Amino acid sequence: MRLWAQLNTFARNWNEKCFYSLGYYNCIRDDSERLNCIYRRSDVDGFNRLIDNVNLLDPEIDNAQYTWYGPTGKRCKFDRILFNNTWWGSGQWSLRALNRKKSNHKPLLLYQQQTDWGPVPFKVYNYWLKNEELCKLVEDELKNSSAGGNTNVQVLLKKAKAVI
Repeated sequence: MRLWAQLNTFARNWNEKCFYSLGYYNCIRDDSERLNCIYRRSDVDGFNRLIDNVNLLDPEIDNAQYTWYGPTGKRCKFDRILFNNTWWGSGQWSLRALNRKKSNHKPLLLYQQQTDWGPVPFKVYNYWLKNEELCKLVEDELKNSSAGGNTNVQVLLKKAKAVI
């Protein structure tokens, strides 16, 4: 319980800045995070109060329900990464559990998902404008579009690429 109070104070001081906390908390948040294990309700309540009071986010792990594996089939989600909104909003984050080898814990991997920004912008270099064939192509396409034709920009760019 003292640890939760200390983390609460620490996290509140970082409220406006990017803040995350990761580690082995040795505590679950609800019954779904354990299998064949017992727990103290007061610990769970204190841990949940900490997360709620400081507005921390506890993201789902993409590929695992449990992070700790004990004897006789015991399993719990003890390892986590907690974030504030500032950190979580700074990117598209995902959390994966890696395979455990010699440890009874699965290591967690936090990574930023790749963002599809769409096609690369079309660049024009000055020396292209000296290419008479390219200039003629662009001029013809512009005349075509102003005369009511339907100019597909992708087709135009492919034609221009062939000329360049």
